[in-house]
Amino acid sequence: MKVPLFPLPTTVLFPRARMPLHIFEPRYRRMLADALAADRRIAMGLAVGKDEIRPVCGVGRVVRHEAFADGTSDIVLEGECRARILGMALQGPYLTAELEHLEEAEAADLPPARRLAAALRSRLAVSLRAVHGQKGEALMGALLAERPGAGGLADLAAELLLAHPLQRQRVLEALDPLERLRAAAGLLGIPLVSSGPSLN
Repeated sequence: MKVPLFPLPTTVLFPRARMPLHIFEPRYRRMLADALAADRRIAMGLAVGKDEIRPVCGVGRVVRHEAFADGTSDIVLEGECRARILGMALQGPYLTAELEHLEEAEAADLPPARRLAAALRSRLAVSLRAVHGQKGEALMGALLAERPGAGGLADLAAELLLAHPLQRQRVLEALDPLERLRAAAGLLGIPLVSSGPSLN
């Protein structure tokens, strides 16, 4: 699939995440207009340095659009999938990317995955309670319902708890759910090997 590509140095879009963006540069205003006239899809690529864009990106669909009199817009982009960039080309003033949709592997119900998932859920619960008080638990339940499975949990933990975009990108690039759990847990300082009794 060919999709407009929006490279930013601070932004990683996960599946099912909702990302607010303010569109103000003329080239990206043109990109948005073209996307709205087509299938409303935009790929978010992580720009590293001056000329590099990481090869795995998040593809989203514009689900909210508010245009202003000065030509700028506020949008909300909802993540749909992970994709690999096969090639890039200029379309007028902005980049487009030829993308390969990346299927996610099935999560194996293994003791390490259960331990890491429990640790990530606990870390998320503490964080959400700290920010939202008593509403934190209900909010976590609603967010996890939107992102089922071990992979969705790892995505949510990376989105909400990892501050550095390259750390979030590392989780985005992990297709296997167990590897994604390990990546998110490791980056959050959660031990990857349990010192307690085996769950077998």
